[in-house]
Amino acid sequence: MTLHEAIRLVLLKNGVAMYAKEIAYQINKQNLYSRNDGEPVPPSQIEARIKNYEKDFYKSGNKIFLKEYNLDSVIDEQLRSAIR
Repeated sequence: MTLHEAIRLVLLKNGVAMYAKEIAYQINKQNLYSRNDGEPVPPSQIEARIKNYEKDFYKSGNKIFLKEYNLDSVIDEQLRSAIR
């Protein structure tokens, strides 16, 4: 998994905008991405990556958002799953 895919996954799983520090913590805790040097992903690497993927992410204040994220669609899907 690439780092930007891991960032996307964390944001989708949590369903809210998050700080880079929170995203890095989740990625490292869940071993979603490993660096070549074996070190944990620092928040600064999250910040740099979202700048390179402006089509996927944006920042407001210090929080990182997923552009495709739509809370209503996630809630609708959760409701459909609960009903099934």
